[in-house]
Amino acid sequence: MGRRDSVPDPGNLSRRGLFALAAAGSVVYLANPMMARAGDPRLRAEATQLQEAVAGYLQSRVRASQPGQSGSVSGASSRVSRYERDRSSYMAALGQRFDWQGQIRGYSTSIDSFELAASDGSHVLVRFYEVVGIRWLPSPRGVEPAYVKLRTSEPAKYGLGEGNREVLSAAGVWHEARLEPFSGGWSVAFDAYREPTLFGESPDAGASDFITAVTQFDLRQSPGPEPEANSFAGFARELAPPVYTYDYAGAAAYAENHWGGAGAGYNSSYVNYTNGGCGGDCANFVSQCFYKGNQKPDANWYQYTGSQCGYSGRYRGNDVQRYNNWNLRNWVINQGRGVAKAGISGLGKGDIVNYDWDQNGSFGHVSIVTNAANNLVTCHNTDLHNQPWQLGDSNADHKFTNVSTYYEA
Repeated sequence: MGRRDSVPDPGNLSRRGLFALAAAGSVVYLANPMMARAGDPRLRAEATQLQEAVAGYLQSRVRASQPGQSGSVSGASSRVSRYERDRSSYMAALGQRFDWQGQIRGYSTSIDSFELAASDGSHVLVRFYEVVGIRWLPSPRGVEPAYVKLRTSEPAKYGLGEGNREVLSAAGVWHEARLEPFSGGWSVAFDAYREPTLFGESPDAGASDFITAVTQFDLRQSPGPEPEANSFAGFARELAPPVYTYDYAGAAAYAENHWGGAGAGYNSSYVNYTNGGCGGDCANFVSQCFYKGNQKPDANWYQYTGSQCGYSGRYRGNDVQRYNNWNLRNWVINQGRGVAKAGISGLGKGDIVNYDWDQNGSFGHVSIVTNAANNLVTCHNTDLHNQPWQLGDSNADHKFTNVSTYYEA
């Protein structure tokens, strides 16, 4: 199963702990030589029991959330269960929300990575990365009249004829949980996690520095002046420049292959800007998608020049362009590679949406369209795959950018 890049270290509690259990193959790695020698059967047995307890707790959440069913969440303390019952009711009715309108057909869960972080003899602190799967049939999406001709001009880009199909959406969710002995097994007494596009955050989330560190969105960024479509000021152009084709399907496929969930981990050839206080990886991820989609680099699509955040690969993120979601949008428009649109109906596969969560003129996030028929997007920070484009917030301000199929560079 795919594993994402390493996560931040917000303090002593988030060190790589006593040992880590990789989900694929259930191999035990010892990180603390004071614990015991590698391969100790007792440790392997304890690690397996802990992971089985967590897996049983997650499966119980899934069963309780299934549409048309109701039930309690087992494997958790009464305090944790109270919140989980509310979450289950919410998830069972998810298809009636403003963004998830459609028929919810089922949920799934899997553990992509698992580690024991600390133990005091009576409680065990574990961290794991859960992939929440959502199987659903979205309701038909209307198209604004102004965009009907645009969408019919490139049916593959806009997913015409693909709307009446079941979709698998997913979210990657980090958990920090405390387990305690209970009836010969383990009970979840504390579960800190955030699901910003689903039910929100658990009551324990605010008490976890680790969860705060791994679930923050990008830093707020000053937008600067609105770009003018097809403006080439300050950009030297040759006569009869070559025309290139943006492989929007390739860009979207890259997003789906590296969004961060099971089997679709972060591309280790690139820096993960979630780490080290570097502001978040959303723009860097979209930039990788662009590069995979045959967007030719130029002097305005900056390469990495060096800072605390590290680097790898030839075309990398930096704090000017590929890590600044607003500057990335401006680059697309200023270099004549795309145009602003007034709404989501003007976007197709491989296009982008920018988000101003507080409507204060500072855009803090960017996603890429991966399912145009149903207006679904994929992004990092947090890790989301084929999610409704509003990302759970009906009050945010948005900018929509249609990336041209053909461009000059």
